[in-house]
Amino acid sequence: MTEEKNVLSRARAEPSIAIVTEEMARKEMQAEMNSKPMDTFGKVIDQYGNPVIDARATMGVLEFASDGIHTVSKQYYTTTDSEGKFHFIGQYGAMAGFGFDKKGYEYSSRSPSQTRNQNYSPDPAYPIIFKVWKCKGAEPMVIAQIHEKVPCDGSAVRFDLLKGKRVQEGGDMIVSLIRNPVNIVSGKHFEWSVTIESPDGGMIEYTTPHPYEAPADGYLAATTNKMPANMQHWTSEFTRSYYFKIRNGGIYGRMTVDIAAHFQPPPTPFNALIYANPSGSRNLELDPDKIVKGP
Repeated sequence: MTEEKNVLSRARAEPSIAIVTEEMARKEMQAEMNSKPMDTFGKVIDQYGNPVIDARATMGVLEFASDGIHTVSKQYYTTTDSEGKFHFIGQYGAMAGFGFDKKGYEYSSRSPSQTRNQNYSPDPAYPIIFKVWKCKGAEPMVIAQIHEKVPCDGSAVRFDLLKGKRVQEGGDMIVSLIRNPVNIVSGKHFEWSVTIESPDGGMIEYTTPHPYEAPADGYLAATTNKMPANMQHWTSEFTRSYYFKIRNGGIYGRMTVDIAAHFQPPPTPFNALIYANPSGSRNLELDPDKIVKGP
């Protein structure tokens, strides 16, 4: 302790020593961050809960540089066993992320268990569960995009989802946006809401990283998002993903819609990216070589 005080005292008096001391502190911090054991026990299952055997498991371990900001990554590999289990033992670093690869399966980096929880306690009896999607085989799909503008006074706008076009009558989706006031002041919060309807089908919002099978039921005829001006996490932008069924349940699909409610003067932008299976199947797996044109 006395020696440490002497070093600090000299560091105040001599700038060169202060620089050395700061560098030592950075290295100590780096060593501490990079010295955490990354021992991990995991299990890979598919969407049905079945173990995924002989999948290549990758663990990427991050290490921080002495500045505590920049990182380097080291990759480690193993293979899942007959129960879909795997483990990594003896690696050290600041944090770890995982990936899995097997033909006929898909793993998304958006999956909840992509990274190793900092509070994780390794135990082979309680492995971390990683879910992958077992592909059924892609079917021909229609891809459409909407880039339009919608009024801000609640007037309804209709769209054909298979063509990605605005229509005057009928349509598969109706969008109504209300903004109060209609003409807004830049930089000032305002009240707004948007309603999306499916007149002869329905929608279900999803957040899954594997939206490759539309649900059989549970669809809503309409959904409304409200944004009061005094809302704590207020935003003028809206992005949601939905499964949909249209044309009296004869076509299933998925879409991501994006709205920017702050455009002034009105109307304001509305965008959508649409994937639909025209066969009536709920299979929404996409093969770029099996894209077809809408009717």
